[in-house]
Amino acid sequence: TLVERAREEGRLPAPAAAQVTALVGGRVLDGTGGVIDNATVVIRDGRFADVGPADRVAVPAGATRIDVTGKT
Repeated sequence: TLVERAREEGRLPAPAAAQVTALVGGRVLDGTGGVIDNATVVIRDGRFADVGPADRVAVPAGATRIDVTGKT
């Protein structure tokens, strides 16, 4: 595409790397009355990317990890 060609030629900067944060160890209330203890919440570019039990949701490589144990 024209955008890809412009990037290759150095006329446009490369896209910024995604900002990824993982909140680990907290409790999530899912809005339907459900509760997930020891949850992981992955936030990518300000949006929820994944939420679930820590044994199901992996923390992406390079993510900023924030321990929220004991918090809801």
